[in-house]
Amino acid sequence: MVAKSMIRLLTLFALILSNMAVAAASITIDRNTVRVNETFELTVNLSNQPDELPDLSSLPDDLEILSNNNFYRRSIINGRTTQQSGWRFTVRAKQEGIFTIPAIQVEGTQTQPLTIKVLPAVNSTEINGQPDAIRLTSEIDLSDVYVQQQIVYTIRLYRSVQAQYATLTEPVLEGSLIEQLGEDIQFDTVIDATAYRVLERKYAIYPQVSGEFEISGVVYTAEVSSGNRRFSTLGSLRGRNRSVSLTTEAQAIIVKPIPTDYNDWWLPAKQVELSQNWSSDTASLEVGTPVTWTYTIETQGLTATQIPDIQPAEVAGLKFYPEQAVSNNAYSDTDIVASRTQKIAVIPTKSGEITIPEVTIPWWNVNENRAMSLIIPSKTLTVLPSSETIMQPVQTEVLEPQITSTDMGDKTNLETMPVKTDTTQLLYWQIATASLALLWLATLFWRRSSKQTKINEVTSDTNNDTEQQPISLNEVSRLVQQDNAAASRKAIISYVQGLGYHISSLAGVMRLAPESELSRELQNLDKSLFGSENHAEWHAEKIIQELKELQPYSLRNKPEKQDALPPLHPE
Repeated sequence: MVAKSMIRLLTLFALILSNMAVAAASITIDRNTVRVNETFELTVNLSNQPDELPDLSSLPDDLEILSNNNFYRRSIINGRTTQQSGWRFTVRAKQEGIFTIPAIQVEGTQTQPLTIKVLPAVNSTEINGQPDAIRLTSEIDLSDVYVQQQIVYTIRLYRSVQAQYATLTEPVLEGSLIEQLGEDIQFDTVIDATAYRVLERKYAIYPQVSGEFEISGVVYTAEVSSGNRRFSTLGSLRGRNRSVSLTTEAQAIIVKPIPTDYNDWWLPAKQVELSQNWSSDTASLEVGTPVTWTYTIETQGLTATQIPDIQPAEVAGLKFYPEQAVSNNAYSDTDIVASRTQKIAVIPTKSGEITIPEVTIPWWNVNENRAMSLIIPSKTLTVLPSSETIMQPVQTEVLEPQITSTDMGDKTNLETMPVKTDTTQLLYWQIATASLALLWLATLFWRRSSKQTKINEVTSDTNNDTEQQPISLNEVSRLVQQDNAAASRKAIISYVQGLGYHISSLAGVMRLAPESELSRELQNLDKSLFGSENHAEWHAEKIIQELKELQPYSLRNKPEKQDALPPLHPE
């Protein structure tokens, strides 16, 4: 009996083991052939529940793991138990070629190696038998440009099928500034009897270094339905998605340096225009009464940061108090249209006719490939004496002594009349004078307090200006090493001003050496403060090293590109 019971137990145990399908550890891929920038799924199948992440460090460098997740499913059907468990990895192929996925150690066993073939990237794909179901193109308007000249890069994505989880990368050009040109545009079109939904996106690219370069292609990835549908165990219709990756070709460009015979501000634009106005009639100004001078520079094909500061130099008889300039970037179909508006409070300090000389703003016309100039015409101001003069006190009348002569023969009788002073009248005029003086002071105080707060610092000594004290390189180094972008920016501007350069912004420092390491680092510094990429990296040690090599203005061999106008009152 005992023997028979043992045999029955062993038989039952064998049946249980035979009903459990336990597969040995293995790896599989969902596709054996992919294209550059496409993704595929690599699955590590386990016999037990997934615990530790498998070690895939031996994968080739050109196969990049993007994500992973584990899975575990156990089911019993007709008394038979099945189990599925393991890890799934999403892998992207970065280069063309044939690659081997090596064997890995999992659960004490070694898997079999696999081979995958990576074909060149394409800019269109066939889906469910439809050729060019999704197509990606890119183009540039110019391939031969100057440093800091605008290049318009246009991307168009054509779709005749629905897609989800779509991404589109940006173009990349080393040593350049890249900004999206307005918002995306979507429209419908028909090509070879196929209806497409088109997305158009444009970028403005400003190369900062001369040489021969390539603008990298952009990559579009998405998931689309493969068309293979089946019913799930619950009766719902399920479809299988397919990953799609498209890449445009790189665009070759040539970037020319600034012409060697050009020694002015470098403004490579399609068009530069200027407008100006005065807040009141300049033919009837008064001493001490402010007037606002407003001028706006508008460019086509530049950003607002490229437009230089325009601050007038000293003019005898005038004081200038500039406000913070207002910069703006607008977007057209083909360009960035930038503007910079400057307001300056002008206060005459003496009467007469005072002339502000004309100012020339040089720029480079990229359409005609030649230097041009924009002129702010000279302006003559007619300044009258101030109407706020102190009333002169009224003189009191004093009666002079009168002498009367009477003829009495040979005897003359002289009588001197006493001096007559009307004390009541004198007191009246003294009171009136004091009252008028007090009234004048009250009026003067009211008028002064109602003027712009920008000019409150004006005193009776109108010739004393307050200038910003220069900062030492050691102090700049201390602030930069603290990784404080805002404080470092101000310190660098102050230090360069102390070297004798008439600049008032970080863009002015960049224009002193537009193709240098200093310019690139300062661009990254500005990006970290004002750009959409607040994580832009800038290197303190490189900035300090470049600033050490920046010579004072007085020692330079020839005029540099500066961020200020020529003197408004040339000697």
